[in-house]
Amino acid sequence: SLEQHGPHLPIGTDTLIVQAVANSIAERLEGVLVAEPLPYGCSWHHTRFSGTATLRPSTFIAILVDVCRSFSDMGFFPIIVNGHGGNRAPIDVALIELAESERRAAAFTYFDLLEQVAHEAFESAEGATGHACALETSMAQFLWPQLVNASAVPSGNTPKTWPDPHMFARKDVSVVRRFDEINPTGVIGRPSGASPDAGRRLFETAVERGVELVDKIARELK
Repeated sequence: SLEQHGPHLPIGTDTLIVQAVANSIAERLEGVLVAEPLPYGCSWHHTRFSGTATLRPSTFIAILVDVCRSFSDMGFFPIIVNGHGGNRAPIDVALIELAESERRAAAFTYFDLLEQVAHEAFESAEGATGHACALETSMAQFLWPQLVNASAVPSGNTPKTWPDPHMFARKDVSVVRRFDEINPTGVIGRPSGASPDAGRRLFETAVERGVELVDKIARELK
């Protein structure tokens, strides 16, 4: 995605992180190649903040399906590695469309692999992680400290909101909301709790568990 990440992170944060994770996974496994990242996603909920560019869900799905079809027809097994929560539902639809055309693909979201480590790294991980949060800020501090505006990291936490918008919340109901309605800073979580050491642990875990997943996909789904 290309979207606001609060006052302290670059708008390309999601793409930068997921590309680093995917590249590191590929470095550890034979026969795994990484395609160019799709830099735009479904980010309508961020469009009241400058710098955000978004695709319509139908456009995003069509692009994913066409790209995965292309690689599938070359003989590859496509694996979509996602770094943005707003892409999850459209990715599921893309997988359905691919299956209907007799092409198999798989997908996972890197931060879904990190809940346990986030609980170890941050006090009250449920409230610390969400968007431009302690998790993403920590990973950016570890990978590209020069891209983090430390003096602009917001203090405090997300205003009380229902349903809970944080990353690892267990939701009884799903809604779609603009992020400026949740927090005027565009941040969900508590980025002030971030640290490069936490970022290292999170990144290494994402890569290790990603390697396990990709290896299992290669063995079980082809």
